[in-house]
Amino acid sequence: MLGRKSSRAPLKPMCIPRLELNGTLLLARVYAILCNCLKEHVINIYAWTGSQVVLFWLSAPPRKWKPFVANRTSEILDIIPHNNWYYVPTKENPADLGSRGMPPKDLPDYRLWWEGPPWK
Repeated sequence: MLGRKSSRAPLKPMCIPRLELNGTLLLARVYAILCNCLKEHVINIYAWTGSQVVLFWLSAPPRKWKPFVANRTSEILDIIPHNNWYYVPTKENPADLGSRGMPPKDLPDYRLWWEGPPWK
């Protein structure tokens, strides 16, 4: 299963790493819901992020960070352990197409969107 949420930034300005962290938290919460629905059918999880900063935050104990990051990383790691998180570069990330200006009319012919990166 693949999923992505594209949205606008909140009205109050927030730095990009914090926005990425919020997106990562959303992914973890959706995963938790799916696990609850699928029960014993969930075998392995591979969670991907395009943010090296978020991966760095997830690599250390949440208590190391200030409250905003600590609270979110704690919840994320309670759902998906650190060793299940991986980095995907922007050029290989189909989820980034929506925020990189790809017109919807071009998606039918774009292999990355339909097939994912070549290394998948």
